[in-house]
Amino acid sequence: MSRQRDQETARVEDKIDLVLYLVEHLMREMISRGALGEAALARIMDGVGKSVPALSNSEELRGVYEQIRQRLERCIPTTLQRADRDRDPATMD
Repeated sequence: MSRQRDQETARVEDKIDLVLYLVEHLMREMISRGALGEAALARIMDGVGKSVPALSNSEELRGVYEQIRQRLERCIPTTLQRADRDRDPATMD
């Protein structure tokens, strides 16, 4: 019974990792295309922070949340990067 539970737990963890990977990369793609800006990302992440009670109960989960938030925030181009991109006519946006 214990072995079966461990296997089920491992499968659930694998599925969670997959979903997390997909969502994070979807958000990165949206940021890179300009469809998701800094304010929208802040609203999404703040909303998650408020609506997931486990974040206040688990330091480990809160750490993962902060790591994801920081990785996504680093994807948002700075003002200087946007200005440089705007001067290059070959950029998509």
